[in-house]
Amino acid sequence: MHAKIYYLNKYFPNNHFLKEDKEIIETILNMIRNNDDLDIRKVAEKNYISASSITRLVKRSACSNYKEFIFQLKTSLERGSAESSDSYPYSIFNADVTELDSFFQAAFESGKIYLYGEGFCQFIVDYLYRKLLLQKIFPIDLNGVEISHISDRTPYTLLIFSHSGENKNGLQKIRECKEFGGQVVAFTATENSSYTKAADLSFIVQNGHSHRDFENSHLNLFFGNSINLLEHIIDRTLNKTD
Repeated sequence: MHAKIYYLNKYFPNNHFLKEDKEIIETILNMIRNNDDLDIRKVAEKNYISASSITRLVKRSACSNYKEFIFQLKTSLERGSAESSDSYPYSIFNADVTELDSFFQAAFESGKIYLYGEGFCQFIVDYLYRKLLLQKIFPIDLNGVEISHISDRTPYTLLIFSHSGENKNGLQKIRECKEFGGQVVAFTATENSSYTKAADLSFIVQNGHSHRDFENSHLNLFFGNSINLLEHIIDRTLNKTD
């Protein structure tokens, strides 16, 4: 399980991080979660860099020292790295609301939307397909379709649905979408799934229970809540509801 942090500015508001710092920080978070030795030399070795490089990273975080930096990271794990909001209900997600608003606005304005889901998720795709048609947006349902066969070689946004987040065909769609520079939004009920790791944005949709019921044989609110969430996304983005 690889820990991620999506809100560096939240925990380090005065930072001057470099792009490559995020991967190092995620490795440190994983070390914290695994109760590994957090001696600065051990952390440097784990990241294949020098201890002085970690020291410079700490300075870019605007923390006064390495101990404070580690404390902030531990705090981020305790609070969790995902957010929830009345603006995007029935879920937690890995971006702030402003970022989500901008993302969906740009995706829908482009009109270049892929949809994918299998099994019970297919009816979510069918619902969203018809809903977007009413907004004069013409998405492409990827069920039985390979992106390489239909792509115009320009980036699309893929909205993909899976309760488990481990669907083999879905992961192939994600890879294909990204090969053409596209972005992926995953809707799943499972944190730290393959979908959430591969996607650019992820929504963990409430399913009404804590156990995994991938066969959908018991009470499962994931599918209904996914549609409810999509209604809010469309209304907020396309009808400009605040």
